[in-house]
Amino acid sequence: SASNDKIIFSPYNSDGVGVLIPSTGELKIIPTAPTNYIFDDGVRGPDGKIYMTAYSPSSARIGVGVFDPITETLATVGDAYGSTYSPASVSLSGDIILTPRLGNAVGIIRMRDASMANRIEVSNTGSIDVESSAKGTVAMRQGSDVRYYDEMIQLYTLQYASGSFQYEGVVKVRDGRMVFCPHYMTNVLVLDPRFGAFTINTYGTVTTGVARGATLTADGQVVCTPISTTIGVFDPHTNTYSSTSFTSSASGGYTFVGDGALAANGNVIFAPAAERRVGVYTPSTATLVTVDISASVPDYNSSGAFYGACTWAPGELIFFAPADHTHIGIFDGVTNTYSQATTALSSLTYAAQASSQIYRGCTAAKRDRIVFHPRSADAFLVYTPSTGACIEVPVATGWQASAGTLGADGKIYITPLSASQMAVFDPDALTYEFIGETHVGSNFFYGVATTDDGDLVFAPAARAYIGLMRVNKGERMRVNDVGAVRISPAPGQDVTIDALTAVHTLSVGVDQNRGTLQNVNVYVYPSTIDVPNLASYAHVYLGVYTVPGCLPGDFVRATINAGGSNGISLFAAMWNNDQVHLSAFNGRTDSHDLAASSVMFECTRYVGSQ
Repeated sequence: SASNDKIIFSPYNSDGVGVLIPSTGELKIIPTAPTNYIFDDGVRGPDGKIYMTAYSPSSARIGVGVFDPITETLATVGDAYGSTYSPASVSLSGDIILTPRLGNAVGIIRMRDASMANRIEVSNTGSIDVESSAKGTVAMRQGSDVRYYDEMIQLYTLQYASGSFQYEGVVKVRDGRMVFCPHYMTNVLVLDPRFGAFTINTYGTVTTGVARGATLTADGQVVCTPISTTIGVFDPHTNTYSSTSFTSSASGGYTFVGDGALAANGNVIFAPAAERRVGVYTPSTATLVTVDISASVPDYNSSGAFYGACTWAPGELIFFAPADHTHIGIFDGVTNTYSQATTALSSLTYAAQASSQIYRGCTAAKRDRIVFHPRSADAFLVYTPSTGACIEVPVATGWQASAGTLGADGKIYITPLSASQMAVFDPDALTYEFIGETHVGSNFFYGVATTDDGDLVFAPAARAYIGLMRVNKGERMRVNDVGAVRISPAPGQDVTIDALTAVHTLSVGVDQNRGTLQNVNVYVYPSTIDVPNLASYAHVYLGVYTVPGCLPGDFVRATINAGGSNGISLFAAMWNNDQVHLSAFNGRTDSHDLAASSVMFECTRYVGSQ
């Protein structure tokens, strides 16, 4: 589908590209040269051109086809041949990604570089002017946002006084909730920002002073970084907390500290502080092994060698932020081997001036860069793993970081340790800006994570409230992954859709958009449910089940509660009070059953204005 009322057909057994104009029904064949060009799948790039994967004989190196629907001309790029790649898709950065069908690597067509203009500038008054010399449209690519920053919101006043390090580390779990690991608190804190409302719950009984940092595992659990000899694990599927003890050889201070990092094999890697061993935790077996690095890392006693870890995009390499150590630590999470960057911090301008606690945590950018958050160094440190290059970006003197997270826009949002504003670091432009209010005091928030809506949630350390910064707020537009546009105005504003001549005035209530969608019941069916042997892609009705607390009109969802679904999907619908119809579908290519499975029902309903 082209953007100018044309549908483009990739030539397979045709000697030309097919061009259909839906408004008139006209079909044209645009001849190709040579005539034996054979293409398979196609995708529209951000430049409006159609990129088609090659499906020619192995001897014909024709490359990827690029068809311009405006000029109706065909060109080729690269030397892809045969059935090496198919299909193609567009990444959030706009590059064309080619799936390896018979090839031994993923193909990529870079669509832009740093010198290309790709921004819409906003004036000081907030107005946006978009000019075009030709007739056309202004398009938002899927995944894009129009956004602006807001001040910090005191989301919840917690039931205790500020002053102690209450929670340190926060992650977003798969269902969209935010889980906070406790430091001096005795339970796990869970914030639910879904459905337009915010609810808060606490779970488990936790020994105080055992954790500083959080990591999301591959199977959706939250592991709290152990600073002593206890690893805490929160399972958001069951809302339960468990712990595992181990032996530490640390001579003093913290064993491990800071957010951990997820390795490609599913292990969680802890950065060593006073412990001169890397922690390797396997969630599936709840076991910890350590890798001795004492030959490369001296004993820093209570101050600690590293603070926090992050995973480079390929997944094999984990990076440790140097606190008192002289080099960036590098750990291979697959082979469990340690190395370090060749550049010594003493050879850098700003890092060399810091005596201890040089960096606090790190964040992997979307491109080939790791950004280390400054603690006592007056500069961000940007490390390029592929080349080993180090770049320092000076920051305001005395500004200290606490934790950082990668935003939906590719920028890194870093919360301050002491009196200052939050920093937003651009890893492409190597620039930063301060946003939000200026805090007074120190140790405000130890941890920051991004919600599904792109907002920022902060873990309260020496604050008596959870912090929220709405990165998207007020009048905004957003395009989701399937191309749908969502418009979310401020309360009382009208939305006018000219093409449909429709006006909708929003009412002010608990949620100005749609009311509050509340989770009224989570019910695990007391007996197991058998799904009979189903043929491939077959659907079967299982019957009516009683789910206490659910009412007609509720949204109800049924999921396999334990044991894995093995390709079986459940579908539920309310019928009468407490009565739910249940059916099953086999999405596998072979027949399968699901015997004696535990099923969980979730009922939600809208409350308030709609």
